[in-house]
Amino acid sequence: MADSDTTQTVVHSRHFARALPIIVALERIERPTLANLASGVGLTEQELEARFKCLQRDYKVVIERSPQDGFFVIKSWGIIARRQFSSSKEV
Repeated sequence: MADSDTTQTVVHSRHFARALPIIVALERIERPTLANLASGVGLTEQELEARFKCLQRDYKVVIERSPQDGFFVIKSWGIIARRQFSSSKEV
């Protein structure tokens, strides 16, 4: 039974490792469009959109395109603690 728990944890971590560059890019790119996010993380636009869906499903992270300017923004961090990815330093 312990083996299956370990396997599930490893797979879950692997999935998060694929999502992490997207989260970091969304935080660091000044005006994140689909095209510059995709090129920034080395994915096609279709792959990036699929990862957005995985982030929503697996981590409850909501990423939306702003209707005003078309840039992507994280509307809800879900189960992820935002401060882990923030570029500002806490004092």
